[in-house]
Amino acid sequence: MKQQWKILAGGVVTTSVLFAVPAYFYAQWMALILSFISAVSFSLILLKRNKEKLDHTYKVAATGIILLIIFSSGYIVHDYFRAEYQDEILVEIRQTIDSGIIGVQIKNDMIQSLKYYKSSDSDEMTVSEAFSSYMGDKLNENGTIKPSQEKEGDNISYHYEIKDADTVVIIAVTKVSKGNDPAFKNYDGQTGMGEYVGTLSNGGVEYEKVN
Repeated sequence: MKQQWKILAGGVVTTSVLFAVPAYFYAQWMALILSFISAVSFSLILLKRNKEKLDHTYKVAATGIILLIIFSSGYIVHDYFRAEYQDEILVEIRQTIDSGIIGVQIKNDMIQSLKYYKSSDSDEMTVSEAFSSYMGDKLNENGTIKPSQEKEGDNISYHYEIKDADTVVIIAVTKVSKGNDPAFKNYDGQTGMGEYVGTLSNGGVEYEKVN
């Protein structure tokens, strides 16, 4: 009997640790799966050690418990992969939304700046001057651009560089949606996030996704 109590105590401690440690690092699924495996393993060990002492009623109960464990494990695995799939779908949706917002914003600012440049009466105006004039107080001195909507700044950061008199670059970096390369070094210091670049020159507007 003492041996059984030791096994039971060991199972409780092991299961608790296997749940607590991953849960502390917000890995809830790993915590659930590891603790479940531990609980099942120790339960089977106890049943095996006591099978000679079990009468028919207890054997039926043990069989029921084992079947319940099997169905529960199947449900956990199914639910886990379903959650993973849903996460992937949400990430794709977020990437699509960010890509659309960024594309519209960068292209609009650059096309309007180019129109401003083309319609200028001054032959001496440069593309960079037209860009600065059109954007106005949206341009911050630290090289960032104020988002059109306040909430947009929580998800996307915009930056600009005046390469020369007739070349301006806008860089947009996402803060939530990931890019294609997880090791990509973003313009704003992040790693692996989505990044889009627009280039304005007197020849027109170029736009591309770089990550």
